[in-house]
Amino acid sequence: MDLKENEPRFYHFTKTENLDSIFERGLDAKIGDNAKGVEHSKKVFFVEGRENVLKLVDSWIRWFIVRYQRVAYVKEAVEGIDPKESPLADMIYRQQEKWALAKHHKDVESGAVETEEAKMAAFKKMYKDWKNTSYLALDLKEGKDFSYDDIDDAKEWNVKNRDNLKYLEYMYGKIDKVDGLEKWNLHTFAGVGVSPKKIEQVSVGDKTDGISIVQYMYEKEKKSNPEFNMPLLDEFMENVKKIEAGKVDDIKKVQTNSYLENAGPYGYLINQDN
Repeated sequence: MDLKENEPRFYHFTKTENLDSIFERGLDAKIGDNAKGVEHSKKVFFVEGRENVLKLVDSWIRWFIVRYQRVAYVKEAVEGIDPKESPLADMIYRQQEKWALAKHHKDVESGAVETEEAKMAAFKKMYKDWKNTSYLALDLKEGKDFSYDDIDDAKEWNVKNRDNLKYLEYMYGKIDKVDGLEKWNLHTFAGVGVSPKKIEQVSVGDKTDGISIVQYMYEKEKKSNPEFNMPLLDEFMENVKKIEAGKVDDIKKVQTNSYLENAGPYGYLINQDN
């Protein structure tokens, strides 16, 4: 489905390497590795409309920033301390680590984790992952395949654990209630998959990679929606232009870490890992 000719209502993203399997047997309802302990049942996640595809991309950038900074905060706090040196050193190491994680949590809530270095690391990770991502159009019916009034398990868990609520809101946006799904984080009924006949790959002309899809949607949304306001996504899209023009000095200087590199993009925020 070429977006220049037709825009679908519902989108799902997946690793490009999964396409052959998806077109053969469809999308299986499942719980992704990073969503275990949060999601209660197997589902297929998806997004409604162009603006919500962009909201999800913005949320993934925030998630990558959180992951990057978690390691960075601890690394700085324990620098020069060898926990194997002595029981005292081990105790100091653990105390420093605990303090760093508490500070990280607080800074996520306030948005203070958005340093230039963290943003560049997240942009680098995002670009690499989305170049190897494909978008799919799903033919779904409300009431049969899903309900807008279903429960978001991640929101439910965090509302019950109030200390973690503002932490999640950094990535989700303001959470006022548990019941009802966000249109950028919809899912099928528990156990309901999507058959191959209801799936079509999305393209922009002859381009099918996730970055090209997001670029097209972003430019179109910016032109048509005067209320569009996603500053972090704006920064990412500017850096995409630099990367593709070969002007990537700022991004090349930044080293990602293993905790960030292992952060999806298929799990936790949205269980799209088929």
